[in-house]
Amino acid sequence: MSRRAKNKADHQADTRGGGWVGIPQCVMRSAAYVDLSLWARVVLKELCLQFNGFNNGSIVCTFDHLARRLGNSNRRAMSKAFAELMEHGLIDVTSDADWKGRKGREYRLTFVNTTPGGKFKAATNDYKDWVKPKPKASKTSSPKKPIFGDHVSLARSKNGDTSSPIEETEPEEVAEISHSADDRAGNTALPLIDSHTKCSFWWACEQELALERLQYGLVILCHDVSDQKIAY
Repeated sequence: MSRRAKNKADHQADTRGGGWVGIPQCVMRSAAYVDLSLWARVVLKELCLQFNGFNNGSIVCTFDHLARRLGNSNRRAMSKAFAELMEHGLIDVTSDADWKGRKGREYRLTFVNTTPGGKFKAATNDYKDWVKPKPKASKTSSPKKPIFGDHVSLARSKNGDTSSPIEETEPEEVAEISHSADDRAGNTALPLIDSHTKCSFWWACEQELALERLQYGLVILCHDVSDQKIAY
């Protein structure tokens, strides 16, 4: 019996005599690839496009080439994409650029075999060792400043009193507050009021201050008018 011919997939791409630009599924499903930004994914595919099957370790992909291919000359984004690919273990730099010699930086795909000096070397697959870094701990927030009535609640809790702090402040206490210039300047200690009363209290102070300014302006205006009459 003749060996049964291996079945070929019916859905085959029409390469029109060209090659493939492919990334293994194990790479695309890895945590390192999934964590890549869009820019880094695009640059990785462009590096794979420059790979011809024999030049891994000497792949050249300059910023000018990317600018022509992508129609975008954002070199800062390109630089970040290359750094991100190296950080995630998907590419490595084998030779740095030489501007005087007009030579671009050379890269190696870590998931592809290489033959440095004619000797076979298996893919290093550095991307498999990549681990997502833990998020940085947020800075410890400064202690919250107590508002009016907070230390009243604290004193109540220490004494075993669980009643609402709002009940302690009566409307008469707010009415007895002096609104002189010294009080508004902070020279006189203000009575303890709860947070619910604080907003309306300060609003009333602002209204009273505006009224005093208006009255003072009217008094000055009247004096000016009287002085003019005496002069005439």
